[in-house]
Amino acid sequence: SSGINAEWPLRPGAKEQALADIKKDYQVLRFKFQRYLAANEQTGPSNKEMRNMIQSLQAHNTLLKNEVTRSKKRTSELAVQIAKCRDKQELEGTEAMELVKELAVTEDKQKEEMNKKRIDELTSTIKDLQKQLKTSHENQKELKLLLDVFKGSVKESRSKVELLASEKRLQEEVSELTLNLRKKKKVPTATLR
Repeated sequence: SSGINAEWPLRPGAKEQALADIKKDYQVLRFKFQRYLAANEQTGPSNKEMRNMIQSLQAHNTLLKNEVTRSKKRTSELAVQIAKCRDKQELEGTEAMELVKELAVTEDKQKEEMNKKRIDELTSTIKDLQKQLKTSHENQKELKLLLDVFKGSVKESRSKVELLASEKRLQEEVSELTLNLRKKKKVPTATLR
């Protein structure tokens, strides 16, 4: 300590002085120690609470680190799944486009076939109508011919009927005249025959 003289052997009276210095230093140290001990006793619960808080925070920090690691892993897995889904969507989109094109081509072919079929049907119908028209013309010619023949035969029949009627009238007139003559001349009927 500062009160102790390092020179030995000590001078007379210096021994008591050194002892007094040592006691003084001891008292100072003891006072500091007690003050430190009192301060330590006061801060003990706080330190314990701080240690508990630090341990709790460290445990929580460890949990958070683990959660972050799990989240990163899950994020990576989700990124892979998203990439797969995008690839699948692109593939499906491409397939859908191809399907739409195929459907369009098929629809065009079907329309073309339907149009061709319709044209064939119309052509066939036109041919049938032309054939029917030709047959109708031929039938009309035959009917006209028959009508002409019928008209001629009607005229002939009419003339024949008129002739027969005239002949009958004439016969009646002749009979009447003959009867009148007989009455007038009183000629027997047998002689006239």
